[in-house]
Amino acid sequence: MLASATWVAEYDGAGVYHLPVQNSDHCPLLLEVPSGSMVVKRKKIFRFEAMWTKEEQCRGVIGKAWSEDTREGSRMFKVTEKLKKCRVSLIAWS
Repeated sequence: MLASATWVAEYDGAGVYHLPVQNSDHCPLLLEVPSGSMVVKRKKIFRFEAMWTKEEQCRGVIGKAWSEDTREGSRMFKVTEKLKKCRVSLIAWS
């Protein structure tokens, strides 16, 4: 197993163990990371689902989120804010 210097520094005390082979020509590895190590979850990417358009409520969820007032700013800023509100509303709805 290979690890960068940054990874080794971040997960100080981690260990790799070779487990017994069972019916395979591959040796399984167990990576043990100390419990104090911080694991960062990545934010899930939002993707609009085309099947939502078949749901009657979807149009209303988007319409309500889009019609909410936005803060002052350029037109592009306002569109971006409206898209964010739609994303949040659709996540809550789905």
